[in-house]
Amino acid sequence: MLVSACGPDAPVDSFGSDLDANCRPHDPIDKLGAAINPKKFWLAREFEMRAFIKAGESNIANSKVLLTENRTRKNEYRTIATAEAKKAGYSGADLKNFIAKYMKEHEQMAISSKRAIESEKRELAWAMRCLKVVQGEVRKLKVTREEREAAKPASMRKMKLTIDDLREFGSLTIDQAKMLAKETTLSRSDMAKFLSQQRNPRVPQDVRDEILEAFDKGRR
Repeated sequence: MLVSACGPDAPVDSFGSDLDANCRPHDPIDKLGAAINPKKFWLAREFEMRAFIKAGESNIANSKVLLTENRTRKNEYRTIATAEAKKAGYSGADLKNFIAKYMKEHEQMAISSKRAIESEKRELAWAMRCLKVVQGEVRKLKVTREEREAAKPASMRKMKLTIDDLREFGSLTIDQAKMLAKETTLSRSDMAKFLSQQRNPRVPQDVRDEILEAFDKGRR
């Protein structure tokens, strides 16, 4: 079996991606893994891309917050620079130069934030494009639900939960219902059964409906 050389590096190569810029296996080891066990390889890449997208969206949001803060506090930074310069005894041209240097550093922070956002947007666009490619490969392999669940990283696997476990919760809130839908394998029928069996206190029908609606939204 021949395995060719590495493909072009992905924009998020610093994250340790196993895909290249074209969303194909990156290096000879990756290509060999995809050839020997394609289901394992492509399922792992699907979870990897989802993690990259989540991280990318978070990074962009954080960088935008920093940029906004930098812009809105410009006058505050100038006031601080002026106070520090006067405290150090500067006046005239020296005072002006000190403030200019301080504000240049402030502007450089804004430029860095802008560049970070541009880079993070490129990385996110790549991850979103690759997710579509990866999902296409997974569909071609006809992966079963069991295979997909088994391939999930431990941190992404849903906790197994039955109606017997649910009884330990006592009464449920809307937020708890959403959490159970997202983080556990609890079925909707078990949730409905649990709510109908509660007696102390008994759950009114309208509250039951509201909790089940929250559960359904959390499962989507």
